[in-house]
Amino acid sequence: AGELCQNGIPAINRIHEPPKQVKIEELTMQLISMGYRPGNIQNAKNLSAFLKSVEDDPLGHHVRVAVLRSMNRAVYSAKQAGHFGLAKKFYGHFTSPIRRYPDLVLHRQLEAWLERSQGSRQPYSKNEVENVAANCSMTERNAEEAEKSLIEIKKYRFLEAELKKKKRKVYEGVVTTVANFGMFVELTEIQVDGMVHVSKISDQFVRYNRAKRVLEAGRDVFKVGRKVRVTVASIDFAKRRIDLNLE
Repeated sequence: AGELCQNGIPAINRIHEPPKQVKIEELTMQLISMGYRPGNIQNAKNLSAFLKSVEDDPLGHHVRVAVLRSMNRAVYSAKQAGHFGLAKKFYGHFTSPIRRYPDLVLHRQLEAWLERSQGSRQPYSKNEVENVAANCSMTERNAEEAEKSLIEIKKYRFLEAELKKKKRKVYEGVVTTVANFGMFVELTEIQVDGMVHVSKISDQFVRYNRAKRVLEAGRDVFKVGRKVRVTVASIDFAKRRIDLNLE
C-alpha cells in the first residue's frame, strides 16, 4: 500500500478514519462508569495500549465491544486516509486467507508497477479503483449483516429450546446499557443481549439517575459493567427481543 501510494499510483486502500470527538467523549465516560481510567484515547496508540491492558480483564470483551461501537467503520477506498485502529499510515488487504477481491486488485496493481520497465500498464484507472472500492465495501457490509443475522437467529433458537425445558438455566451476565425503562444484559456464555424491564428489577421503586446513567433501587445500584444472574423469560423472534428476569 505504501509503495503504490507514495508513487502516486491509484490503490485500493483499507481505511479507518478517526472517530468523532463526541464519540470518544461518550466512550471515555462509559469506560469511567465501568471503573476504568482510559486516559487520552483520542490517540490511536494510547487506545491500543488501553485495550491491551484489559485483555485478561473479566470485562475485557465488553470494553472491546464499547470501543468498536464508538469507531467509524473501516472501508475500502481509493483515497489514502490511513487506518486509525491499527495506527498505520498506509494499509491494504494483500494476504487475506479467504482471498478477498481487494487483495487481487492490489496484487494486479503492484505487479504492473514492478513490471513497468517492461511496458506494463496499470490495470485500473483512479475512477475504476473508486468504483471497485465502493462495491467491495457494499458487498462486505451485506455479507457481515447476513452472517450476524444468521448467528443471532441460531442463538435465539438455542435459547427458545432452553426456555421449553422444565428447569430454566441461570446465566451469568453483564449490564451493557442502562435506560429509564430497564437495562440490557449480555449473556456472557453466548454473547447475546436481553432486556430486564424496570418492573422486573426490584420490588422497590426503581429510579433512573440520568446524570450517573444508573438505575437505583434503594441502596442497590445497577450500572454498566455490573455482573448479574438472569434467566430467559420470553423470546420474540419478530422483534428480535429477549426478555430476562433477574435472579
